[in-house]
Amino acid sequence: MMLTAHSLGIGSFWLNQLPGLIHMPLIREILSDLDVLENHIVYGSVVMGYAAEEPKQAAPRKNVVNIIR
Repeated sequence: MMLTAHSLGIGSFWLNQLPGLIHMPLIREILSDLDVLENHIVYGSVVMGYAAEEPKQAAPRKNVVNIIR
């Protein structure tokens, strides 16, 4: 979904924090509006939308590999 959104000029962001938030009234209300049953847990979601401005290009990566032992 995120690759397709990008190809259409739509930004996206992966969220994996919902398991700890599903009991909050506002989150539960949104999930109920989406027909997610009360006994189901959402482990991840994708937020999509159009950027308010053109994103800046990322700095070039260095050809360095760090191995931490």
